[in-house]
Amino acid sequence: MENKQSDIISVISQRIADGTYTGKLPKSSELAAEFSVNIKTVNKALLRMAKRGVVVRKRHVGTIVVKQEASENSVPRMIEVLYEGFTAIFSHPFWGDIWDGMVIELARLNCRPVLNMLNSDPETGLLNTDDIHLMPDTAKIILGISEQRLFNKLKEMEVPYIVCEQVDDPETPQIVFDMQQAIADAVNYLFDCGCRRIAFVGLTGSLVDPGHVQKYRHFIRALQRYCKIDPALIADTRPLAGAGAGAMRKILDRTTCDAVFAAYDHQLPDIYAVLDEYGLADIPVIGCDGLAISGVPETRYAVVSPRRRCGVMLASGIVDMLDGKYIPRQQVLTSRFARMPVSFSDQEYL
Repeated sequence: MENKQSDIISVISQRIADGTYTGKLPKSSELAAEFSVNIKTVNKALLRMAKRGVVVRKRHVGTIVVKQEASENSVPRMIEVLYEGFTAIFSHPFWGDIWDGMVIELARLNCRPVLNMLNSDPETGLLNTDDIHLMPDTAKIILGISEQRLFNKLKEMEVPYIVCEQVDDPETPQIVFDMQQAIADAVNYLFDCGCRRIAFVGLTGSLVDPGHVQKYRHFIRALQRYCKIDPALIADTRPLAGAGAGAMRKILDRTTCDAVFAAYDHQLPDIYAVLDEYGLADIPVIGCDGLAISGVPETRYAVVSPRRRCGVMLASGIVDMLDGKYIPRQQVLTSRFARMPVSFSDQEYL
């Protein structure tokens, strides 16, 4: 249900940002019919937007878009959002939440996002930079891309940009998730549960940027405090939906495990299915990001990241850069090890 609310918020926020909704929103009953949900789900989504100051709900009147702090004649500034992925950003369980927080904040700041989907090689993950067409003189928000070739293009264009990814370039403004302590807490929890053979499913090497393998590095560092690393328990896989099944089978075909640490929550449904095939449905499984996903137990432990808060910071950061304000080269959001489902405050996760 939380995921459905986020989808509704994302679509309505986009419509506010692009000017489709400028006054009163459609009735809750109409939105419920459009999104194929019950009216309570729509009302909860609108209430969350009201708490963020995007809309105002008035009894016997309806839900009204809040006018932003801008003169009537001001034109919204365009912000180009660069995203590389094999899934539409709106339906991606991780990036969709970041997009949600980002577009709401951009709308509040009188900016309009324009999405530019980039392509990469499905085998290597390398970006096809020869086939990139960028909007000139437009500030950029970059989601999940860390290739220096792209940053070199942007530097030549002399446009402000901010990245949601850890990159080595010290000149690149970036927002990153710090998962080191949360992953250590997850490993500590598994050892406290008596688990000694913990499998890892996720990216272990990258041709693009070392930042992509942080989860693996943090996991290995935490595990080495307890035992010697067994290579048979580690399977490398890119963060693509469905790729977790093959990686999990590879591990179980050569050894046994009593717990699993998965680098990507959206691969958990396939991992759970494979564990069930091998008679291991009851072993502990911990994923990263804290996503609400069909096919995954609602009550579980996870390394949870503040995704919507990240989106807000990306939006406010790029606007500050456009306005000539200073922002830190690197801003860090701390993840935490928590029991799902998690209730976050608006201040933390928006």
